[in-house]
Amino acid sequence: MAFLTRAGKDADAPRPDLVMLDLSLPKGDGFEVLEAIKADARLKSVPVIVMSGSDREEHQARAYRLQAAAYIVKPADKDKYFAAIRSIKELWFHNVTPAPKESDTTA
Repeated sequence: MAFLTRAGKDADAPRPDLVMLDLSLPKGDGFEVLEAIKADARLKSVPVIVMSGSDREEHQARAYRLQAAAYIVKPADKDKYFAAIRSIKELWFHNVTPAPKESDTTA
């Protein structure tokens, strides 16, 4: 979150065009991170794609309620996983128009 909010040593960090968020974080809850991103006025327009090993409908519903742009169940097969990542990259960086940067919207 320090990187995303440009806090401390990350003050010069670039604003991301997309966040890929795994719900299984080593130091916290991915849903809490998603909620924090969407509650921050500087970040709420950044699309967040949730990646999870869980195919539970309640996890998917919660992610979408918290304004996830997409919920992807991580394939167990390594090749299918990387194919999914490549598909996301192709879609988001070659076909989707990103949200304006915060400096573009504060004029």
